[in-house]
Parts: sequence; C-alpha cells; structure tokens
Amino acid sequence: MLTKFFAGILLVVAAGTAAAQLFAPEGLLEPEKAFRISARALDERTAEVEFKIADGYYMYRDRFSFATESGKPLAEVEIPRGKVKEDQFFGKTETFRDLVKIRVPLSPEDAAKGSVNLKVTSQGCSDKGVCYTPLEQLVRVSLPGAGSASFSRSMPGLPQVPWAPLVAALAAGLALVWASAGAPLRREARRDAAAADREVAPMNHAWPAARIAWALLGALALAAGAIGAYLSLRPAATSEPAPQSGFVFRTHGAPRPMPEVVFADGEGTGRTLAGFRSRVVLLNVWAPWCAPCREEMPALDRLQQKLGGPGFEVVALSIDAGGAPAVKQFYDEIGIRSLAIYVDRSMRTTATLGIVGLPTTLLVDTEGREIGRHIGPAQWDAPEAVRMIAGYMK
Repeated sequence: MLTKFFAGILLVVAAGTAAAQLFAPEGLLEPEKAFRISARALDERTAEVEFKIADGYYMYRDRFSFATESGKPLAEVEIPRGKVKEDQFFGKTETFRDLVKIRVPLSPEDAAKGSVNLKVTSQGCSDKGVCYTPLEQLVRVSLPGAGSASFSRSMPGLPQVPWAPLVAALAAGLALVWASAGAPLRREARRDAAAADREVAPMNHAWPAARIAWALLGALALAAGAIGAYLSLRPAATSEPAPQSGFVFRTHGAPRPMPEVVFADGEGTGRTLAGFRSRVVLLNVWAPWCAPCREEMPALDRLQQKLGGPGFEVVALSIDAGGAPAVKQFYDEIGIRSLAIYVDRSMRTTATLGIVGLPTTLLVDTEGREIGRHIGPAQWDAPEAVRMIAGYMK
C-alpha cells in the first residue's frame, strides 16, 4: 500500500511539474512558429493567406510581398489596415497582432493550372526587443475544380503545449478518484442491497485513511491538469509589455569555436572576423530596418569610445542589401562617430552564426572563440557591461 501511495505522490508531482512549465517564460520562437502561415482558395481567382501570430509578437504591414514561385510579383494584394504603432525611428507604422488575413488575386494563367505556389515574404518582431530577418515561405494553394482541398506547406495547428503530460495528469486523476471513491461505493451499495434483502442492518461505511489519501491525490492530479490546460488555451494578451531594465549577459560554460565570418568594411574591402585576433570583439549583428538595433546603437558607440583600441573593438555588422551607404546615412542621422562601417549584403552571417533575430551580439575572445551571446538590445555602456568586457581584455 505504501509503495502505491508514494507512486501516486510522484505521479502528482510530475503532473504539477508539467503544468508549472507553462508558467516559465518562453524563449524566442523560431520565425515559422511565431508567424504561422496557411493559405486557401476563396474562389478560382483569389487566394487567402493567413498568419496566426504568437502572443508577444507582431508583424509589419509594409513588409509583406507576394510572388509566384517563379518570382513574378503579384499586384493588387488586399492587406487590411493594421494598428498604428509609433516608432521613434520609423515614425508611424502599421502592425498586426494575433491574426491577419490577406487576399491575393491570381492571374487567369495561374488559375488555369488548378493550383499555384505562392512565395510570401514577411517580417515581424518580438516584444522582447528582437526583430527577425525577412522570412520567405512557399505555400501551395489548390483552386476549385482541381480535385483536392486547399492546403499549405505550413499549416497552423494546436497551440504548442505539452499535451501528453496534461492528458496523463487528467487521466491519472480520474483513475485515482474512481479507485478511491467510485468503485468502492458501488461495491458497498451492492452489499447494502444484499443486506436489505436479508433484513440485516447496513454496514458502517467509514472511509479508511488510505482511501482518503488516494482521493486527495486524484483531486490534485485533476487540478494540475486543469490548470495546465487553462494556461495553454487562454486567449493571448495583446497589451504592450513593460520595458525591461538592467544588463544581463549569459556566457557559455566554456568558449566555443566559431565559423569564419566574411564581410566588407566601409570601403568595400573584404574582411573576416579572424582579422581581429588578439583583440576582444563585441560582434553586433544588426540592420538599419531593425528598430531595436537602431535603439542600442548609441550605447555601442559610447562603449567603443570607452574601451576601443588595440585590445577591443565593437564590430557592428549590418546585414542589409543597402550596404555601406545605408549604414553611413543612419550613422550620420544619429551622430555615430566611433563605430566603423561593416556590412554583409549577402546576409549569410545569420545562417553562419545561427542567428534567429536581430540584434544579436556575440562576445568573442582574443582567440576568436565565442564567450557568450545576447539576443535583443542592451545598454552596452552600462558600468556592469564595461566591467565584464574589460575583464576579458586582461
């Protein structure tokens, strides 16, 4: 009996742990999960592209573009009006949260094929201060008369929640409650009926302590599963998050080797990260269209003023097709004086370094190894940041 009792306790603890995981703050989602795309045919000449946007994320209205798989742009796309967001760098911009549906007209040639592959480009950000690079997705739409229903390669599904532990908790709770109360009560009811037939006094149904314990365990398991399901399925909040303060930088347990990173300087001369060996490098990967990136740039400029020299350099690497002219224009606009211009117009750096969103900043030691990385903007000239970096320069 004791063995079963403690096994029940462990089961409830496990169920509670699964539910508690839903309270933990989530990390940055992959763009395909933050912005789930699907498509369907409204009629033989119109497709509807839908984005389900995760809680805490938003998409820019002016960053959508549509083309056929061959690259032919699709015009007259009907994009609804978004919510106006006041941005200190870009002014008033329209954004979407939760859900957006876009109507895409198709040409007679495409409609005659019975199905069409749409190349959809979009861009969005996280409320955590991280913007994603432009996301290109391919969706296939079957048109009426093609003999099959519309579908897309990336279909939205159920919320990304741990369904298995929740279902297990609910099932275990029901089983425990039934074992402790339901089945015994039915057996005792049969005994009472038999006693009545024999004109014998009914039995005294006192619940033993073990049965009470099993009932409590079942109730706890049911509660854990119910709380987890509620937290998973409750409507997403759309309010703006409170701004975060303080400097936090998490280093790896040990420095990690880095792949070669190739880019160019403001004069168009080819450079590599290996060329900065013997110096500690703060590699900031950003882009002029990324509002959080632009926000932290003055702090990076001040950091370069404080520590820049033979032992340290901020390498602010722009990944944008606009190249050096776009960076120079931005630097001039906000008075950046100490940062050199470095650009990667191919944007391969994001794939090379496994970067999901911008800005992402890597601290690199004198041997070219990654000490740690930070996703999102930071106050890089804060005293604690300066002390941390100076510690690696010794």
